[in-house]
Amino acid sequence: MRIPAFILALMVALLVTPVHSAQTLGTTQASGTLTHVTVEALTPDLVATTGIVRTIYPAGATLRLDTGSAPSLHFVESGTVTLSTGDGAPPLVVRAGTTKTVATPEAVTSEGEVVVTVGDGFLLAPGNSVEIRNDGADPAAVLDLLAAPDAASDVGAGIAQEILVRQEVTVPEPPVTVTLSRITLAPGDRLSLPEAPAVTFYAAVERSQAFNLSGQGINRSGNPIDAYILVIAPAV
Repeated sequence: MRIPAFILALMVALLVTPVHSAQTLGTTQASGTLTHVTVEALTPDLVATTGIVRTIYPAGATLRLDTGSAPSLHFVESGTVTLSTGDGAPPLVVRAGTTKTVATPEAVTSEGEVVVTVGDGFLLAPGNSVEIRNDGADPAAVLDLLAAPDAASDVGAGIAQEILVRQEVTVPEPPVTVTLSRITLAPGDRLSLPEAPAVTFYAAVERSQAFNLSGQGINRSGNPIDAYILVIAPAV
């Protein structure tokens, strides 16, 4: 089945403006910034598919992705996946817990493969055909954050996609920073979001909490809500 893919552009960092939606399953628990990268080689006035889409890979599942005319950006929410680029450009990776703001090429195996695990962010080059596999025994989840409008994927058996929030937007003039954060909102609290020209998306981490997070970013429930915030902003 061929469907529009979900991802981004060249080197990434994380920042923010508003939209809405939600989800389940993730094991990434840390609060604060999850990944942050600077993206330099973007086409001016690029209209990209942007947001937070959770792709769930059961054990043994494979997704094939054509990145199209721009890079594609992802974050491993849980589990471990293998990226196979063959003879194409290797993935750029920001490993969990690092302070780098520029994704760097990873050493690949003789088969052109790189393994990424929970907390890692990765950027796939434009014009690449990439295989994303779960070779383990446990499910894995990847958050797709930014993609070219002409990106496409061939989804293997058993893979599920949950749209927390997604929209086509004009990306700020490059270079930009892309930042993904996770926070906990107390009852009645409101998200603090950056102003234009930053582009911001937010969504409840758990689908069951989606309708309790208002379009203004307010927790309308009587319980805390965990939320993801994605910000794309001009690099300073």
